[in-house]
Amino acid sequence: MRGVNLDSTSLHVDGQYHTDGSEINAIKLVRGYSRDHRPELNQVVLNLITENQAGIPVYMQAASGNVNDAEGFKKSLNHILKA
Repeated sequence: MRGVNLDSTSLHVDGQYHTDGSEINAIKLVRGYSRDHRPELNQVVLNLITENQAGIPVYMQAASGNVNDAEGFKKSLNHILKA
């Protein structure tokens, strides 16, 4: 690949989610920045890396709703560069 495109989106979810705290690596459904202007809803972030020319997805990662783009992008890029 000569280049990639990296973007993220947030999704809001409804309902109650119960956890016993044992899910150490689980994403957290929390209030975060809402592109839908709905800060009262829990959010999940989805990062996607696609190949530059054909737009073929090469990596996708779900993240907690309060992860900012700079932190999420850095983690996604580090993961794909190690592969």
